[in-house]
Amino acid sequence: MGAQYYPLPPSVKGERFPENDPTRRSKLEPKPPLITLLSDSDTDSDSDSGSDTSASVHTSYDNPVKEDKDGNVYSYCRTTYLHALLESMTSIEKKGYDSLMELGATPLERVYVFN
Repeated sequence: MGAQYYPLPPSVKGERFPENDPTRRSKLEPKPPLITLLSDSDTDSDSDSGSDTSASVHTSYDNPVKEDKDGNVYSYCRTTYLHALLESMTSIEKKGYDSLMELGATPLERVYVFN
């Protein structure tokens, strides 16, 4: 995804590990760009092909929606945002494990995940 988020609780200022940075703040922006879900032109049928272009509009309950004054509907994909957050958290965890190995810890062989 490429985004470099750094999620920290809102009340937290600074980070101690994997990098000691007392001024570190949470970074949760920018969110993915807005995409058009539906506009007035999407509701018209294409007379040449006989297809309705609104059938290709992606809508989902995981997309928060904004509507502008012209009736165009926009959203950013929250699943894309969550994916980027999880990738960033994975990167932070990897830095932590790498730091521990540099200090002499046993190399990580497996990670257990419980839900």
